[in-house]
Amino acid sequence: MTPAQILATVRAQVYEATAAFYTDAEIYSYMWQAEQEIANQVVCTEVRDSTSISSVTNTEYYSLPADVLYVERVEWNNTKLKKIDYRDRDSVNGGGYGGDLDKGDPYCYYQYGSQIGLFPVPQEAKTVALHYIQEPAQIVTASSAFTVPSFFAKYIPDFCLSRMYAKDQDDGRAKFHQGLWSGNILSAKQLWSQRQFKDALLVVKDSDKYPETELGMI
Repeated sequence: MTPAQILATVRAQVYEATAAFYTDAEIYSYMWQAEQEIANQVVCTEVRDSTSISSVTNTEYYSLPADVLYVERVEWNNTKLKKIDYRDRDSVNGGGYGGDLDKGDPYCYYQYGSQIGLFPVPQEAKTVALHYIQEPAQIVTASSAFTVPSFFAKYIPDFCLSRMYAKDQDDGRAKFHQGLWSGNILSAKQLWSQRQFKDALLVVKDSDKYPETELGMI
């Protein structure tokens, strides 16, 4: 379903074919809120970005793209980096008062706010590739595209209708569609889980057979 189709669907159910009590802009905002819920709870808006960040000599921190919700993987020069925290960094750096961070080819990264830090601090300009969960782009017109995978769009009308009926103080219908929406989220999680593990064998990974750092398997 497209935003235009969802707009027509919800308008048909509230018996308002053209904007009156509910404006188009209002309904589009509900679609966007529904997308944000799906993206946050199902974690399905996957993006790979290899153009936004390049390492700079002697530079530890790099700003993430503005639409990043969760970072899932970071690569430097086509090599996966291990995610660590500051305590890990302090442990492997081994510096003292007045010391600098180690420099070289990064094998770890850490996130703080809207930035990631690379350790050791890179000494070369190389591509930093990100795999992340994207915050949905705002829905503003019928021609806008959904950010969530297309098979989740069918769930969005119930969220819109729950908000629209709540505005109309029709508590019965609002609660009915809120209940459907809660069930939709559960179904979406199950569908996404099935998709993620198709053609994959769920087995325990032997750390001896995978790349490692001194902090463990990457």
